[in-house]
Amino acid sequence: MLSRLKQFFVRLRSLLRGGKNAPPLLDREALEQMLERSKIPAVLMLVLVWTVASVLLILSRYREYQPLYWIEGQPASYSYYAGVDFKYVDSAATERRREAAQRNVPDYYRLDDTRVSVDADAFFKRIAVLAERQNAAKPGEPAKKAEVAPATGAAALADRLSPETVKAIDDIYWRRGNSRLFNDYLKDMLTRGIVGPGRSDSRMGIVGRSGVFNANTLDTVDGCAGNLAKWLLPNGTDAQREECRKILKELIGEQGNLTFDAEYTAAERRKAADAVEPVEEHRSKGALLIGKDDTYTKEIREMVAAERAAAPKSEWVVAYRQTAWSSVLLLAGVIAICMVSKSIRRDNLRILLAGMTVSLALSFNYNAIRIFNYLLRNNPAWLSDERLLLAALPVAFCAVVLAVVLDVRSAICAGGFVAVVSAMMVDQSRALELALRWTAISSGAAMIMRNVGNYRSFFVRALLGVLIITWVLSLDVVFYRPAADIPKVLKSAAWIILADAALCAMLGLLTIFVMELVFNLSTDMALMVLSDCNHPVLERLKREAPGTMAHAMAVATISEDAARAIGANPVRAKAGALFHDIGKLGNPQYFTENNPDSSLLHAKLKPEKSSRIILAHVTDGVELARQYRLCHFIRSVISTHHGDDLVRFFYFKALEDAKQTGKTVNEVHFRYQGPPPANREECIISLADACEAASRSLKDPTPEKIAELVGNIIQGRFRDGMLRESRLTVRELDQLRASFVATLSSIMHGRISYPDGAAPGGNRKC
Repeated sequence: MLSRLKQFFVRLRSLLRGGKNAPPLLDREALEQMLERSKIPAVLMLVLVWTVASVLLILSRYREYQPLYWIEGQPASYSYYAGVDFKYVDSAATERRREAAQRNVPDYYRLDDTRVSVDADAFFKRIAVLAERQNAAKPGEPAKKAEVAPATGAAALADRLSPETVKAIDDIYWRRGNSRLFNDYLKDMLTRGIVGPGRSDSRMGIVGRSGVFNANTLDTVDGCAGNLAKWLLPNGTDAQREECRKILKELIGEQGNLTFDAEYTAAERRKAADAVEPVEEHRSKGALLIGKDDTYTKEIREMVAAERAAAPKSEWVVAYRQTAWSSVLLLAGVIAICMVSKSIRRDNLRILLAGMTVSLALSFNYNAIRIFNYLLRNNPAWLSDERLLLAALPVAFCAVVLAVVLDVRSAICAGGFVAVVSAMMVDQSRALELALRWTAISSGAAMIMRNVGNYRSFFVRALLGVLIITWVLSLDVVFYRPAADIPKVLKSAAWIILADAALCAMLGLLTIFVMELVFNLSTDMALMVLSDCNHPVLERLKREAPGTMAHAMAVATISEDAARAIGANPVRAKAGALFHDIGKLGNPQYFTENNPDSSLLHAKLKPEKSSRIILAHVTDGVELARQYRLCHFIRSVISTHHGDDLVRFFYFKALEDAKQTGKTVNEVHFRYQGPPPANREECIISLADACEAASRSLKDPTPEKIAELVGNIIQGRFRDGMLRESRLTVRELDQLRASFVATLSSIMHGRISYPDGAAPGGNRKC
């Protein structure tokens, strides 16, 4: 492993230095050999899957809790119970108490005890001026207002009094020396406050220079003006007092000497609200916080937040719990996938691909959860229900990829693991429901992707399959709503499911393409591309060894029909058959199908030399496949299509020569070194190759002769142990025999004898 890393960095340094002869950064041949020989990459991949699952579970545990994402005014998707005993502040009750406390705070008015005093001083000075001019009038003339300069402001009010009233007020205020007493009396009333009409003394607070006090002794403007009139005109008539009262009322003003202080009042009410103790409620463990389909409110959100805040938050405990869960789930997933697909245990590359796909799927699902929750918080008008998360996760991504890269059973197991971990990332309290739903979606998608033949078919199947399955399994989310909400939720669900299906199809196609490019995978889609006979090595085979190309195409037809007959993979069988004899390009003239006189060439050689030429087409084919970067399955077919069979013709010829010379013949020199076929498709190609080659030696290839020949070949291969690794049943072997006979009879059928001149292209008489 360390040597491989060292070579990687050497190549990286050479690549950075530049140059035409710089080695490639990624030696795929060395990578494949390392995957075949070492278990370290597979173990590291399992550790990676465990790490990714653990980290994502821990991160999802510390994110905002799912009920906190519910939208106020919408029905809850499930009932939620308290997990711990907790206390919380009832904001609604607290707010009501604060509002009551604020209502108990009176309106505060600011007292101005200088304005009326100044106006009164100007008023009485004007009274003195008017009285003096009246006293200066000639004796015997009637009392009247003296002609004086016009006054303004408060002083002008005195001009509106009758002369008798002016004289009476002047007599009391100035001549008897009561001005000081009157000013003290007025000051006392101003200091206590004069309130305008429509105000309640008990609901007012007074802010004066001496402090703040309650309005318990307030005088009204009418009452204050009346008292002042009585004080100024103790011996006056009622008419004079009423006249004086009206003027004094105007002097004081309609609103008195109080001005509403909005700032002080607001500050006092804030103090009163802040002084209110929060209303604290208690909920026991197991108490129902919100029932399913109950309306989600702000108060319930606060309860859930307090319940989550009261839950234990030991980081080590949470990390241990989530790590333990990921370990258990990974172990269960590994056991399940090994039970349903035994071949994965012996193939490090398959383990690597499964681990990479699972890690990618978990990462995609975690980020999809975060994006969905972000949109749910910031775009509630468009995404109005958190239950749409059931359709928003690309849970089918893992299944659609592994169904093509590995097999359907492995894809279902891996998809189930991804579904369970994703459900725990969303909400562990309802993980069972989500896991079952998402496992059903991924399993259905895996079944739909079975035997995908090309990239277009993959995209269409993934898009429509995930779309239909997700839609069917999400109907309860869409229609379990009030009738008025269904159109809105239906529209959101349709867009989300379409985006999810498109995402699964595009990401799956891109992932498979990258895996095929990096790991040279033998997926059905890649093999379908190879089966069009336009590959460069097949073009060489057409030109340099046309007989071998014709043989390969015949074997491909036979193998494809036989694979379809027993339920094997016809795409793999056809592609492997087309390339199984490319090693004959090394010496095409020594093979009968390319050169009818090849026997003359072999006659000049010793049997051992001829055997080496024949045996070499397997090793040369594997090397040629490596040069052209053909996938592992093609190389395996090339190396196994003869297994460890014996080159019988030259072996028996060597035995005859040995009888004459007395030398011993080593059978190993006449036996192929390749392993026996390891799967059904390789076994089909091996048998089809032998049957097609042998059938060409028949002089009169009737169906009976072909059936006898095919039966003898299959029985011989079975007795020699060539089929020991193929896992073919006796019934399947019989089906293969029937298919071989039918196809070979069709290929090898004879033509009718035409009379002279009647052959196609011959002369015709009109």
